[in-house]
Amino acid sequence: MVGTSGLSVGRLTFVAPDKVRWHADSYFTSQGEDMTRTPQEIFAQHGAALGAADIDRIVADYSDDAVFITPRGVRHGKDGVREGVTELLADLPDAKWDIPVTLFGKDVLFIEWSAVSGSRRARDGADTFVFDGDRIRVHTVRYTLESTT
Repeated sequence: MVGTSGLSVGRLTFVAPDKVRWHADSYFTSQGEDMTRTPQEIFAQHGAALGAADIDRIVADYSDDAVFITPRGVRHGKDGVREGVTELLADLPDAKWDIPVTLFGKDVLFIEWSAVSGSRRARDGADTFVFDGDRIRVHTVRYTLESTT
């Protein structure tokens, strides 16, 4: 799924135009071996996928045994991540994302974010990511939905 929403990280804004596609095998060599990515590279790819609302591309960044935690519950594995991300994107469809705070500490990332989408917004988003190898192993998500009307 690809949209025209954008993602702003600090002072940079990533916009994904319609009809742009990404293939999960982009992270692998021709022999099928994993390519090593830094947490910063993983998050940059993750942010671009979020800006494009590309659920398959987002889920590809997670390990098979990932844990995705929100106030609504704990989800496990890539199927759990897909459920959580689908819920987030349903809460804020075609959103414009802003991430003014990104703090990396070795294999851990903390972000603060906001998003505006039609009649809804979240101004207090806060996520923590724990990376393992070149995948996201743990991701916590917290935000409050507000009406813009």
